[in-house]
Amino acid sequence: MTDYHILILGGGIVGLTLANLLAPYHLNIAVLENAPLSPFEYNPCAYNSRVSACNRASENIFRKIGIWESLAQTRLSAYKKMQIWSEKSNQKLLFDCLSIGEPNLGYIVENNLLSFLLLKQLKQYAHVHFYTDFHAKEINLSSNDGMLQNQDGKKIKFQLLVGADGKNSWIRKKLNFSILEKDYEQQALITHIKTEKPHQQTAYQRFLSSGPLAFLPLQDSHSCSIVWSTDPTHAEILKTMNKENFELQLATAFEDRLGKLQMIAPLLSFPLHFQHVKNYFKERVVLIGDAAHTIHPLAGLGLNLGLIDAEALSTHISHALKNKRDFGLEKTLRAYELQQKTNNTLTLHAINLLKNFFDTRHPLSSLSDLGLRLANRLPFIKNSFARYALGI
Repeated sequence: MTDYHILILGGGIVGLTLANLLAPYHLNIAVLENAPLSPFEYNPCAYNSRVSACNRASENIFRKIGIWESLAQTRLSAYKKMQIWSEKSNQKLLFDCLSIGEPNLGYIVENNLLSFLLLKQLKQYAHVHFYTDFHAKEINLSSNDGMLQNQDGKKIKFQLLVGADGKNSWIRKKLNFSILEKDYEQQALITHIKTEKPHQQTAYQRFLSSGPLAFLPLQDSHSCSIVWSTDPTHAEILKTMNKENFELQLATAFEDRLGKLQMIAPLLSFPLHFQHVKNYFKERVVLIGDAAHTIHPLAGLGLNLGLIDAEALSTHISHALKNKRDFGLEKTLRAYELQQKTNNTLTLHAINLLKNFFDTRHPLSSLSDLGLRLANRLPFIKNSFARYALGI
């Protein structure tokens, strides 16, 4: 049986970030991933289909870890403005980084580039190990430690197990964490497109009756990643269209803001759900990231919330180590939960409120035009929202 101080179940961006934050404390750490950790292959002519928005809080975490310069030198897409409008209103809301004294409003980053750089950074630590194709099967817990067993019978002993295994978390289900769930009744369609007109480092979001459509600017001034959230029936229609018809539908839905569009990557889709666990920990087990909470992608905050979870947990573990306490016990894990559950609850409810505000099926949508008018006339409100989304 192998012994570790900390097991991180899930080798995605949030799990790898936590491992990097904890590595300097010289703890024996294992990252367990049920799939191979795929390397990032830089291609200047193509973007990876899965991207994330990173705000200033996430940037600071990556700077702390030491990967930010490599990220900026490889491929990083800053956006300086954001424009929001609704098909129900003539009002448009424009956010500008200059209005809040910041160099930008955030970045669009390819997920597999982040994973590659995080993994590369971890390889300098001999006390951090990786297990791929690890499918957890059983877990046993006691007051002193825990044991995890995989499908091949391999047993690993731990002081703390961190569930960073995503929205379908195995450990959350295995230990029966109570969870609040809601089906958004939407699918997100994602792809990359070439645009006739330059995006001018502006992120765009148009709220349609079926859901929001976002254009996220990439490093090439004529390339965008799109996230089209729509009802399942409409999503299936769009997915069965040929490339030319989809491009026409997309341009029409976007009111031809960036001219003719050309799809340059496969069209992917996934269902959207709200999830939030009632408790973030149990004896010697704690949840972070999508294992603890998932949110609608309309504000681009999902990954950022998970990264802040990772930083908060690493800070509380650091405090426990300095005070020579067992970091797998309730005192440390409760402090993490109190901090992050409060912060995440506020954000999750704010995003749900924003979604309902523009959802034509919801009573709040009748106030959307008035809300946009007020936000435009009261810069303090608009700028406060921009700062909050940026994580400052």
